[in-house]
Amino acid sequence: TPAGTARQAEAPLPAPVPLKASSGGYQVQLAALQSDAEARKEWSRLKTRYPTLFGARTPSIVRTEQNSAIFYRLRVAGFDSSADAHAFCATARERGLACMVPRP
Repeated sequence: TPAGTARQAEAPLPAPVPLKASSGGYQVQLAALQSDAEARKEWSRLKTRYPTLFGARTPSIVRTEQNSAIFYRLRVAGFDSSADAHAFCATARERGLACMVPRP
């Protein structure tokens, strides 16, 4: 069986995947933190506290600079459409979490 994208939708990927290699071009942002370590710690907390929501997801931490301040955006990629990403955020918000869909 060729290593295809059909299986990616069924099972979580075993290792972090760069944003451009994700199965879908849409992503959600869960937080913007002061350091890479804080972003990783927040991911660990979210995955432990909400395993059904985040268990099959792979995080992406994106370093950005705005107004001379550096932030680390905690994101989850791999949504096939804007509607899928928005639906995921709605579910996250129902649990009291912050979530937004950035423009692709």
